[in-house]
Amino acid sequence: MSELCFLKNMVIQLSSARLCNQLNLMQVSIYSFMHQIDTSIRVLSWKDFVCNFQLDENLPLIELDPQLLKQAVINIIKNAFEAMHESGTTDIHVFYEEPWMNIAITDHGGGLDPALADTIFQPFITSKTGGSGLGLVITRQIIESHHGTLTCDSRPGDGCTFTIALPLTQN
Repeated sequence: MSELCFLKNMVIQLSSARLCNQLNLMQVSIYSFMHQIDTSIRVLSWKDFVCNFQLDENLPLIELDPQLLKQAVINIIKNAFEAMHESGTTDIHVFYEEPWMNIAITDHGGGLDPALADTIFQPFITSKTGGSGLGLVITRQIIESHHGTLTCDSRPGDGCTFTIALPLTQN
């Protein structure tokens, strides 16, 4: 039965990857967007796991597909949750450095194995038991479909910071 669940999840993830070409763009307040992320995390009721949000003041509106980008951000937070063995604190800092709106998600889950660091955005490569190796691939595709970038700074023994950098408009 677990093989069936694995294959089902893989098909769902592959299908969602194709949706990146069809963005439903709108002007969004990053404050409202991050509030929705916070609400979604609270609904998940991840016991002993906390996200600290720090949003700089006077952040401009940003054009994005809120549903797809929410999927990408939640996936990175989910990875942090799993890396930290379902307990601990993840810091989420949102700041603007022209021309990019940045969302930096920092966990303290021990960082990446240096041998895997160069492969985390390649499909079907995972260190998770039961993982498909597609989560970060799809996350990156969503961000790139917004003309943004996704980078990872691993601190072996401490954790990782994944940074999403997005332009304010999709021109």
